[in-house]
Amino acid sequence: FFWSLEAIMPTSTHSFSGSGLLVIILASLAAVSQASVDIKLKPFVGPGEIESDGFIIFEPYEPTPTVETSCYDECPCGGGLNETTCGCDVEPVCGGSIPVDLSSNEVIRFHWYASTNDTKYISVQGSSTIKVEFQAEYDCEGNPGVVDIAGSDIQFEIDDEGVGTSSQKYVYNAESSFVQLGKCDGCGSCEIFTRLRFEPVDGELSLSLKSLLFFASYDPSQIILQGEYEYEWATDGYCWMRLGDNTYEILDLPEIAPSTTELSTTSGSEPEDTTPPSSAATTAASSARVIIIFFSVFLSVCAN
Repeated sequence: FFWSLEAIMPTSTHSFSGSGLLVIILASLAAVSQASVDIKLKPFVGPGEIESDGFIIFEPYEPTPTVETSCYDECPCGGGLNETTCGCDVEPVCGGSIPVDLSSNEVIRFHWYASTNDTKYISVQGSSTIKVEFQAEYDCEGNPGVVDIAGSDIQFEIDDEGVGTSSQKYVYNAESSFVQLGKCDGCGSCEIFTRLRFEPVDGELSLSLKSLLFFASYDPSQIILQGEYEYEWATDGYCWMRLGDNTYEILDLPEIAPSTTELSTTSGSEPEDTTPPSSAATTAASSARVIIIFFSVFLSVCAN
């Protein structure tokens, strides 16, 4: 939140009246309390036969899955499930479903964690692009309609606190990043589909993170599926960090390390809301900070 304060406050607070400050307070409280869909993902742990070369496969664990992760064999060639009829290697595929109501929210947030107990971090090194991708589908009927959010309207936060490194080399590619909500032309399913893309800097990519959060606002009235639906995901779809030729490790956090958190936006302006309100307690705490800060400014104005 504190980054948004700088964006909306003028250089001198003496130009504001008490009523003007009240308007700012109410607007900021509204931004903090926006209803959000929060999809939280963790590294997938499943059959060792699942191909993961060049990928870190993830699985969603919040919202609480309607259908728990399960695995089955699939023939990528489209034949039967044995070497004779398949014509290529039979591969295991895992997946499940999560309940999502896009129509009752205004923000969608994707949380990618190295671990669910804050004990590990992901280190990626190399010279290739990283694509962070998630797709979940619901088999829907009717005419297409999609909310298409450009990468320039996506905000992201990389948490590297305690990873023990200050070397981060990457650049965000907004033109190749997006969030799509709905049914595209020619699609048979309604989708939650997103990609965040990072490029190397001067031929080198170095990225260490405990978590990655990215989020975007949308108009819920434009969502064609009104209400809650079960969206299916699978390991043979988009549910991964695609690493190209980069190498990666999932490592234990050092016991002693410097603390740095990077907050990024594509436009260069400060984001309206950098604290993902995943619970009522978080929203209440953020709202309290807003009131305290702005009333402190208000008293300062009155005193002068």
